[in-house]
Amino acid sequence: MGTQEDIIQRINERLTIDANLLEGGFSQDIIGSVAYELANIYDTEINNITDKVFVETATGADLDKVGADYGVTRRQSSASIVYLEITGVQGATVNQNVKATYNNLVFTVQEYKVIGSSGSVTVKAQCDTTGSIGNVAANTITEFVGTYSGLTSVNNPLPAYDGFDTETDNDYRARIKLYLAEDAVNCNEAQYKLWALEVTGVKTAVIKDASTMGAGNVGVYISSTTGTVSQELINAVKAYIEEKQFINANLIVGALTSISINTAATITLKTGATIESVIQEYSETLAEYLETVTDTVSYFRASDILFACSGVDDVISFTLNGEEASIALEDTEIPVVGGVNIGT
Repeated sequence: MGTQEDIIQRINERLTIDANLLEGGFSQDIIGSVAYELANIYDTEINNITDKVFVETATGADLDKVGADYGVTRRQSSASIVYLEITGVQGATVNQNVKATYNNLVFTVQEYKVIGSSGSVTVKAQCDTTGSIGNVAANTITEFVGTYSGLTSVNNPLPAYDGFDTETDNDYRARIKLYLAEDAVNCNEAQYKLWALEVTGVKTAVIKDASTMGAGNVGVYISSTTGTVSQELINAVKAYIEEKQFINANLIVGALTSISINTAATITLKTGATIESVIQEYSETLAEYLETVTDTVSYFRASDILFACSGVDDVISFTLNGEEASIALEDTEIPVVGGVNIGT
Protein backbone atom coordinates (compact mmCIF):
# COMPACT_ATOMS: atom_id res chain seq x y z
CA MET A 1 0.00 0.00 0.00
CA GLY A 2 2.91 2.35 0.73
CA THR A 3 3.68 5.36 2.87
CA GLN A 4 1.34 8.28 3.50
CA GLU A 5 3.10 10.28 0.77
CA ASP A 6 2.69 7.42 -1.72
CA ILE A 7 -1.01 7.19 -0.94
CA ILE A 8 -1.54 10.95 -1.36
CA GLN A 9 0.20 10.81 -4.75
CA ARG A 10 -1.93 7.92 -5.97
CA ILE A 11 -5.18 9.56 -4.81
CA ASN A 12 -4.29 12.78 -6.63
CA GLU A 13 -3.46 10.80 -9.76
CA ARG A 14 -6.92 9.23 -9.72
CA LEU A 15 -8.87 12.46 -9.28
CA THR A 16 -11.22 13.10 -12.24
CA ILE A 17 -11.92 16.74 -11.34
CA ASP A 18 -9.55 19.62 -10.95
CA ALA A 19 -8.31 19.88 -7.41
CA ASN A 20 -6.35 22.42 -5.47
CA LEU A 21 -3.02 20.65 -5.05
CA LEU A 22 -1.67 23.23 -2.64
CA GLU A 23 -0.81 21.75 0.71
CA GLY A 24 -3.18 23.14 3.31
CA GLY A 25 -6.06 23.46 0.88
CA PHE A 26 -9.43 21.85 1.71
CA SER A 27 -9.11 18.94 -0.73
CA GLN A 28 -5.54 18.22 0.28
CA ASP A 29 -6.47 18.27 3.98
CA ILE A 30 -9.12 15.62 3.29
CA ILE A 31 -6.78 13.54 1.15
CA GLY A 32 -4.03 13.83 3.74
CA SER A 33 -6.33 12.64 6.54
CA VAL A 34 -7.49 9.64 4.51
CA ALA A 35 -3.94 8.81 3.52
CA TYR A 36 -2.82 9.01 7.16
CA GLU A 37 -5.42 6.47 8.27
CA LEU A 38 -4.72 4.16 5.34
CA ALA A 39 -1.01 4.29 6.16
CA ASN A 40 -1.84 3.33 9.75
CA ILE A 41 -3.75 0.31 8.48
CA TYR A 42 -0.75 -0.58 6.35
CA ASP A 43 1.50 -0.30 9.40
CA THR A 44 -0.60 -2.94 11.17
CA GLU A 45 0.59 -5.36 8.49
CA ILE A 46 -2.87 -6.06 7.17
CA ASN A 47 -1.36 -8.14 4.41
CA ASN A 48 0.06 -10.49 7.04
CA ILE A 49 -3.14 -11.01 9.02
CA THR A 50 -3.88 -14.28 7.26
CA ASP A 51 -0.51 -15.63 8.41
CA LYS A 52 -1.60 -15.12 12.00
CA VAL A 53 -4.70 -17.30 11.85
CA PHE A 54 -3.48 -20.55 10.28
CA VAL A 55 -1.64 -23.37 12.03
CA GLU A 56 1.03 -23.58 9.34
CA THR A 57 2.06 -19.91 9.50
CA ALA A 58 1.08 -18.54 12.93
CA THR A 59 3.81 -18.05 15.53
CA GLY A 60 4.11 -17.11 19.19
CA ALA A 61 0.97 -15.69 20.78
CA ASP A 62 -0.88 -16.00 17.46
CA LEU A 63 -0.20 -19.74 17.40
CA ASP A 64 -1.43 -19.96 20.99
CA LYS A 65 -4.75 -18.46 19.87
CA VAL A 66 -5.01 -20.85 16.94
CA GLY A 67 -4.35 -23.83 19.19
CA ALA A 68 -6.85 -22.59 21.77
CA ASP A 69 -9.56 -22.68 19.09
CA TYR A 70 -9.07 -26.47 18.98
CA GLY A 71 -8.62 -26.90 22.70
CA VAL A 72 -4.90 -27.61 22.31
CA THR A 73 -2.81 -25.41 24.63
CA ARG A 74 0.93 -24.88 24.62
CA ARG A 75 2.83 -26.84 27.27
CA GLN A 76 4.43 -24.45 29.72
CA SER A 77 7.83 -24.74 31.37
CA SER A 78 8.24 -26.59 34.65
CA ALA A 79 10.79 -26.48 37.46
CA SER A 80 13.43 -29.14 37.98
CA ILE A 81 13.48 -31.45 40.98
CA VAL A 82 16.58 -32.37 42.95
CA TYR A 83 17.33 -34.28 46.13
CA LEU A 84 19.66 -32.47 48.50
CA GLU A 85 21.79 -34.12 51.16
CA ILE A 86 22.02 -31.70 54.06
CA THR A 87 24.31 -32.20 57.03
CA GLY A 88 24.09 -30.57 60.42
CA VAL A 89 23.77 -31.08 64.16
CA GLN A 90 21.29 -33.58 65.56
CA GLY A 91 17.90 -32.00 66.12
CA ALA A 92 18.35 -29.22 63.55
CA THR A 93 15.34 -28.77 61.28
CA VAL A 94 15.25 -28.59 57.51
CA ASN A 95 12.10 -26.96 56.15
CA GLN A 96 10.66 -25.00 53.24
CA ASN A 97 12.62 -21.90 54.25
CA VAL A 98 15.93 -23.56 53.40
CA LYS A 99 17.43 -22.64 50.05
CA ALA A 100 20.58 -23.73 48.25
CA THR A 101 22.22 -22.32 45.16
CA TYR A 102 24.40 -23.04 42.18
CA ASN A 103 25.32 -20.74 39.28
CA ASN A 104 22.73 -18.10 40.25
CA LEU A 105 19.99 -20.74 40.43
CA VAL A 106 18.11 -21.18 43.71
CA PHE A 107 16.68 -24.49 44.89
CA THR A 108 14.04 -24.43 47.64
CA VAL A 109 13.42 -27.37 49.96
CA GLN A 110 9.91 -28.81 49.59
CA GLU A 111 9.52 -30.80 52.83
CA TYR A 112 10.17 -30.80 56.56
CA LYS A 113 12.69 -33.08 58.23
CA VAL A 114 14.76 -33.20 61.43
CA ILE A 115 18.40 -34.25 61.37
CA GLY A 116 18.91 -37.40 63.42
CA SER A 117 21.92 -39.16 64.87
CA SER A 118 23.35 -39.81 61.38
CA GLY A 119 24.03 -36.10 61.05
CA SER A 120 22.33 -35.71 57.67
CA VAL A 121 18.98 -35.87 55.86
CA THR A 122 17.95 -36.10 52.24
CA VAL A 123 15.19 -33.72 51.18
CA LYS A 124 13.37 -32.94 47.97
CA ALA A 125 13.95 -29.46 46.53
CA GLN A 126 12.71 -27.55 43.51
CA CYS A 127 14.39 -24.94 41.34
CA ASP A 128 12.88 -21.47 41.66
CA THR A 129 13.53 -20.94 37.94
CA THR A 130 11.53 -23.03 35.49
CA GLY A 131 13.01 -24.72 32.45
CA SER A 132 15.78 -27.15 31.57
CA ILE A 133 18.35 -24.68 32.91
CA GLY A 134 17.57 -26.14 36.34
CA ASN A 135 18.69 -29.65 35.35
CA VAL A 136 22.11 -29.18 36.93
CA ALA A 137 24.71 -31.92 37.22
CA ALA A 138 25.39 -33.93 40.36
CA ASN A 139 27.57 -32.45 43.11
CA THR A 140 27.07 -28.86 41.96
CA ILE A 141 24.63 -27.47 44.56
CA THR A 142 27.07 -26.96 47.44
CA GLU A 143 26.13 -23.61 48.97
CA PHE A 144 23.23 -22.39 51.09
CA VAL A 145 21.45 -19.12 50.39
CA GLY A 146 22.19 -17.48 53.71
CA THR A 147 22.84 -19.16 57.06
CA TYR A 148 20.57 -21.68 58.76
CA SER A 149 20.83 -22.67 62.40
CA GLY A 150 22.42 -26.10 62.86
CA LEU A 151 22.98 -26.75 59.15
CA THR A 152 26.56 -27.08 57.97
CA SER A 153 26.66 -28.31 54.35
CA VAL A 154 24.56 -29.18 51.33
CA ASN A 155 25.13 -31.25 48.20
CA ASN A 156 23.16 -32.98 45.45
CA PRO A 157 24.58 -36.49 44.95
CA LEU A 158 22.39 -36.94 41.86
CA PRO A 159 21.56 -34.57 38.98
CA ALA A 160 18.45 -32.40 39.02
CA TYR A 161 15.76 -33.54 36.59
CA ASP A 162 12.36 -32.81 35.04
CA GLY A 163 13.03 -29.15 34.33
CA PHE A 164 11.22 -28.70 31.01
CA ASP A 165 11.21 -25.68 28.70
CA THR A 166 8.10 -24.08 27.29
CA GLU A 167 6.98 -25.92 24.16
CA THR A 168 8.53 -24.47 21.01
CA ASP A 169 6.42 -23.22 18.12
CA ASN A 170 7.51 -26.15 15.95
CA ASP A 171 6.63 -28.78 18.55
CA TYR A 172 3.36 -27.06 19.43
CA ARG A 173 2.42 -26.70 15.76
CA ALA A 174 3.12 -30.40 15.17
CA ARG A 175 0.86 -31.32 18.10
CA ILE A 176 -1.98 -29.14 16.81
CA LYS A 177 -1.64 -30.72 13.37
CA LEU A 178 -1.64 -34.17 14.95
CA TYR A 179 -4.86 -33.29 16.74
CA LEU A 180 -6.44 -32.17 13.46
CA ALA A 181 -5.24 -35.24 11.58
CA GLU A 182 -6.23 -37.89 14.13
CA ASP A 183 -9.73 -39.19 14.76
CA ALA A 184 -9.31 -38.89 18.53
CA VAL A 185 -12.66 -39.90 20.02
CA ASN A 186 -14.23 -42.30 22.52
CA CYS A 187 -10.94 -43.11 24.29
CA ASN A 188 -9.36 -44.65 21.20
CA GLU A 189 -5.59 -44.96 20.75
CA ALA A 190 -5.31 -41.54 19.10
CA GLN A 191 -7.02 -39.85 22.03
CA TYR A 192 -4.75 -41.51 24.59
CA LYS A 193 -1.74 -40.40 22.56
CA LEU A 194 -2.94 -36.80 22.43
CA TRP A 195 -3.63 -36.83 26.17
CA ALA A 196 -0.11 -38.10 26.90
CA LEU A 197 1.45 -35.43 24.69
CA GLU A 198 -0.41 -32.70 26.59
CA VAL A 199 1.71 -33.37 29.68
CA THR A 200 4.73 -31.09 29.97
CA GLY A 201 7.92 -33.03 29.36
CA VAL A 202 6.49 -35.78 27.15
CA LYS A 203 8.15 -35.96 23.75
CA THR A 204 6.57 -39.03 22.14
CA ALA A 205 3.96 -41.56 23.15
CA VAL A 206 3.08 -45.07 21.97
CA ILE A 207 -0.27 -46.57 22.93
CA LYS A 208 -0.91 -50.30 23.34
CA ASP A 209 -4.51 -51.51 23.44
CA ALA A 210 -6.16 -54.47 25.17
CA SER A 211 -5.09 -56.87 22.42
CA THR A 212 -1.53 -56.43 23.67
CA MET A 213 -1.98 -55.36 27.29
CA GLY A 214 -4.84 -57.66 28.22
CA ALA A 215 -8.56 -57.09 28.73
CA GLY A 216 -9.36 -53.79 30.41
CA ASN A 217 -5.80 -52.47 30.14
CA VAL A 218 -4.32 -49.57 28.18
CA GLY A 219 -0.56 -49.15 27.88
CA VAL A 220 1.00 -45.71 27.46
CA TYR A 221 4.75 -45.62 26.80
CA ILE A 222 6.48 -42.25 26.72
CA SER A 223 9.79 -40.56 26.08
CA SER A 224 10.96 -37.28 27.59
CA THR A 225 12.09 -34.03 25.99
CA THR A 226 15.19 -34.18 28.20
CA GLY A 227 15.96 -37.79 27.35
CA THR A 228 15.23 -39.32 30.77
CA VAL A 229 11.78 -40.48 31.85
CA SER A 230 11.47 -40.06 35.61
CA GLN A 231 8.97 -41.78 37.87
CA GLU A 232 7.47 -38.36 38.55
CA LEU A 233 6.80 -37.86 34.83
CA ILE A 234 5.26 -41.32 34.59
CA ASN A 235 3.04 -40.52 37.57
CA ALA A 236 2.05 -37.16 36.06
CA VAL A 237 1.00 -38.79 32.78
CA LYS A 238 -0.96 -41.48 34.60
CA ALA A 239 -2.77 -38.97 36.81
CA TYR A 240 -3.56 -36.65 33.88
CA ILE A 241 -4.99 -39.37 31.64
CA GLU A 242 -6.96 -41.01 34.47
CA GLU A 243 -8.64 -37.66 35.02
CA LYS A 244 -9.42 -37.33 31.31
CA GLN A 245 -10.53 -40.86 30.38
CA PHE A 246 -14.24 -41.59 30.69
CA ILE A 247 -13.99 -45.36 30.63
CA ASN A 248 -12.83 -47.53 33.50
CA ALA A 249 -9.62 -48.73 31.86
CA ASN A 250 -6.63 -49.84 33.90
CA LEU A 251 -3.87 -47.49 32.80
CA ILE A 252 -0.30 -48.80 32.61
CA VAL A 253 2.27 -46.06 31.99
CA GLY A 254 5.93 -46.75 31.32
CA ALA A 255 8.98 -45.43 29.51
CA LEU A 256 9.87 -46.17 25.93
CA THR A 257 13.11 -48.13 25.60
CA SER A 258 16.04 -46.10 24.26
CA ILE A 259 18.15 -47.98 21.73
CA SER A 260 21.66 -46.59 21.31
CA ILE A 261 22.72 -46.26 17.69
CA ASN A 262 26.49 -46.64 17.62
CA THR A 263 28.27 -45.61 14.46
CA ALA A 264 31.79 -46.40 13.34
CA ALA A 265 33.34 -45.12 10.13
CA THR A 266 36.54 -44.54 8.25
CA ILE A 267 36.54 -41.41 6.11
CA THR A 268 38.76 -39.13 4.11
CA LEU A 269 38.67 -35.48 5.07
CA LYS A 270 38.44 -32.44 2.85
CA THR A 271 41.37 -30.06 3.04
CA GLY A 272 41.22 -27.98 6.21
CA ALA A 273 38.54 -30.12 7.92
CA THR A 274 39.03 -31.87 11.25
CA ILE A 275 37.68 -35.12 12.67
CA GLU A 276 36.29 -33.20 15.65
CA SER A 277 34.17 -30.91 13.47
CA VAL A 278 32.86 -33.88 11.46
CA ILE A 279 31.92 -35.81 14.59
CA GLN A 280 30.06 -32.81 15.99
CA GLU A 281 28.17 -32.11 12.75
CA TYR A 282 27.36 -35.77 12.20
CA SER A 283 26.14 -36.31 15.77
CA GLU A 284 23.77 -33.34 15.53
CA THR A 285 22.41 -34.29 12.10
CA LEU A 286 22.05 -37.96 13.01
CA ALA A 287 20.06 -36.98 16.12
CA GLU A 288 17.67 -34.97 13.93
CA TYR A 289 17.20 -37.96 11.64
CA LEU A 290 16.64 -40.41 14.51
CA GLU A 291 13.82 -38.24 15.83
CA THR A 292 11.91 -38.99 12.61
CA VAL A 293 12.43 -42.77 12.75
CA THR A 294 9.43 -44.94 13.64
CA ASP A 295 10.39 -48.50 12.74
CA THR A 296 13.79 -48.80 11.03
CA VAL A 297 17.08 -46.93 11.29
CA SER A 298 18.26 -46.95 7.70
CA TYR A 299 21.88 -47.95 7.17
CA PHE A 300 22.09 -46.05 3.89
CA ARG A 301 20.38 -42.95 5.29
CA ALA A 302 22.76 -42.86 8.26
CA SER A 303 25.81 -43.26 5.99
CA ASP A 304 24.49 -40.62 3.58
CA ILE A 305 24.21 -38.19 6.49
CA LEU A 306 27.91 -38.73 7.21
CA PHE A 307 28.86 -38.34 3.54
CA ALA A 308 26.91 -35.04 3.44
CA CYS A 309 28.90 -33.52 6.32
CA SER A 310 30.80 -30.47 5.15
CA GLY A 311 34.25 -31.82 6.06
CA VAL A 312 33.85 -35.30 4.53
CA ASP A 313 35.39 -36.06 1.15
CA ASP A 314 34.53 -39.78 1.10
CA VAL A 315 33.23 -42.58 3.36
CA ILE A 316 35.48 -45.63 3.17
CA SER A 317 33.64 -47.88 5.63
CA PHE A 318 30.58 -47.52 7.83
CA THR A 319 28.71 -49.65 10.38
CA LEU A 320 25.63 -49.29 12.60
CA ASN A 321 25.94 -51.15 15.88
CA GLY A 322 28.77 -53.17 14.34
CA GLU A 323 26.85 -54.25 11.23
CA GLU A 324 26.50 -53.04 7.67
CA ALA A 325 22.75 -53.25 7.91
CA SER A 326 19.68 -51.29 8.94
CA ILE A 327 18.33 -51.63 12.49
CA ALA A 328 14.70 -52.69 12.97
CA LEU A 329 12.91 -51.28 16.02
CA GLU A 330 9.98 -52.43 18.09
CA ASP A 331 7.19 -49.88 18.39
CA THR A 332 8.13 -49.21 22.03
CA GLU A 333 11.77 -48.53 21.16
CA ILE A 334 13.23 -45.15 20.23
CA PRO A 335 16.69 -44.71 18.68
CA VAL A 336 19.17 -42.29 20.22
CA VAL A 337 22.70 -41.33 19.25
CA GLY A 338 25.19 -43.62 20.95
CA GLY A 339 28.91 -43.81 20.33
CA VAL A 340 30.28 -41.99 17.28
CA ASN A 341 33.64 -43.45 16.30
CA ILE A 342 34.95 -41.77 13.16
CA GLY A 343 38.55 -41.91 11.99
CA THR A 344 40.71 -41.60 8.94
